[in-house]
Amino acid sequence: MVGSWTFTKTFWRTLFTQKGRYLGSVFITLLSLFLTAGLGSLGPSLGNSFLSNYNEPVPDLIVKSKAATGFTADQIQSITSVNGAVSSDSLMSIDSQEGDEYYRFYFVNIQQMNSAKPTLLEGTYPKSRGEILALEGNNTRKAPLIGETLNFSGLSFFGPSSLTVTGIARSNLYLHHGKNLANIENNIDNKIVSGIYFVEASTMPAFLQNWKNEIYLHFNTSNAYFSHEYKTEMEQKKADVRAIIGENDAAILTLEENESYILYKSYQEKVTILSYLIPFFFLLLCALVNSTTINRLMKDERGQIATCVSQGVQRKKILGKYLWFSFTAVLIGAAIGYFAGVHALPWIIYPAYNAVFTMGPVTISLLSVAGIVTAVSLIAVSLLVTLVTALRYLGESPADLLKEPAPKAGKKILLERVGFIWNHLSFSVKSMFRNLFRLKKNFFLTFVSVIGSTLLVFLGFGLLNVSSGLLDDDLFATVASSMGFISTVIVILAAAMTVAVVYLLANMNIEDRKRELATLKVLGYSEKECNLYCFREIIFVAVLGSLISLPIDLYVCDWVFTFLGFGSISQIQWWTYVASPVIVIVSAVVVDFFLRHRIKAIDTTTSLKSVE
Repeated sequence: MVGSWTFTKTFWRTLFTQKGRYLGSVFITLLSLFLTAGLGSLGPSLGNSFLSNYNEPVPDLIVKSKAATGFTADQIQSITSVNGAVSSDSLMSIDSQEGDEYYRFYFVNIQQMNSAKPTLLEGTYPKSRGEILALEGNNTRKAPLIGETLNFSGLSFFGPSSLTVTGIARSNLYLHHGKNLANIENNIDNKIVSGIYFVEASTMPAFLQNWKNEIYLHFNTSNAYFSHEYKTEMEQKKADVRAIIGENDAAILTLEENESYILYKSYQEKVTILSYLIPFFFLLLCALVNSTTINRLMKDERGQIATCVSQGVQRKKILGKYLWFSFTAVLIGAAIGYFAGVHALPWIIYPAYNAVFTMGPVTISLLSVAGIVTAVSLIAVSLLVTLVTALRYLGESPADLLKEPAPKAGKKILLERVGFIWNHLSFSVKSMFRNLFRLKKNFFLTFVSVIGSTLLVFLGFGLLNVSSGLLDDDLFATVASSMGFISTVIVILAAAMTVAVVYLLANMNIEDRKRELATLKVLGYSEKECNLYCFREIIFVAVLGSLISLPIDLYVCDWVFTFLGFGSISQIQWWTYVASPVIVIVSAVVVDFFLRHRIKAIDTTTSLKSVE
């Protein structure tokens, strides 16, 4: 009877002798979790970064008068006294045309503002007539210099038309770097604001100081900004204000309706959806890799399994060994990939977000729902595949397990029936096609991984093409500068996935073909010919899969660009169609090159021995 400790040692022996396969499973899982957990963590991590801009008091409600004369004193008194309001600001804002451009001006007692007070970045606040504070420039807004004098003839009614910039500021109401549409009647051409400025209201004539068309309300709330509870509470406050001001006299906006937040929320929703779509491919890939790995492992240990069963080791204990082998490989890969992804990917993606929004410092969140779901799913699928494979072997008797399984009967493949092609093929090419159909699982696994890898590479280059084509676009001009790095990461991950899968399959291919390769060596085949005999199939599948993948790549990229709201497949450059398959094919060739020593090390005498 084999003791528990003695049998446990066989697990560690298997782990050591099969470390290549074990590490391959770890690496495939690691890549899967790195991407999916990283994408899933962008919401909480970059969300914290974006929402840190709201640490200063912000207007929970903005009430805008629709009357040309603005709010009356009584209206201002009633609105600012609404139940729960702890502070308020009354101001005037106008959009003024200057030539072909539009500019926005806020007339307010700047330093006395309770919410949405501009944060001074450099310079000083305006103190006298003829001075203004400028909002920092971005892709669409001009970036004036401190001390620069600007002329606005449209402001002559309000005071001096020549204004000197005394400071540059930032506002938590303008956190995106895109277009701000001008508030003008019938803006069907989508005219945008070229600059936003603050004028100290106390320097204006007395009759203008009382002209107010906007009111900011700040409430004492215990709910976090943008939470469901906060949204519900503000909708009630909005209804309270509406009851005071009437249905048609004013527009009431909540913080949820702020243009910057709407755009940010749209980005986050798209990233979240992508983080749940991508794992499906990795689930399929990991299931195939695990199935192939465990099947080959148990095939190699048929004799050991038979011996253990014969000596009284319970089958469930043997099953536990292979389940543990599979479980620990996926668990280790998932743990490393998860924590690497949630820490690294937010930093990688941060420059692209910071190019579109004003972001605060990155605050890493360890929560990634997509990562957790993917990890649990990968573990479950891995254990299920291992269970099915192991039960098939454990269902055999020890006598049958000790026998070498008979090779599959040879069958004619479809190409053999096309005589005018088949008859002109060399022996090596014929054997390649026969082996492809004989080892269908390996063929399918390689084929799927190559298609997925080519797709990721194509998508990475496609994003780079599109971002380069948007250098003159208002919103994505600065995104292009960071997209190159993001694209590089995607391409590297895709190439790494190809390397991992091809390495596993090439190793198994060599193990399966030891007798064939030994026979070829005895027959006088050179080392180069033996290498080609073994690796030709993988290279062929890599070429075939990467080329077949191209129309799929176009379809997926078109969907991604439509989903993200920018770019089109017409912007994809010709070199992307060439580089994508080439990178995947070269990755496969490089792996094969570094595995040549495995074929060279085959001992012809040992490999050709018959199994008794």
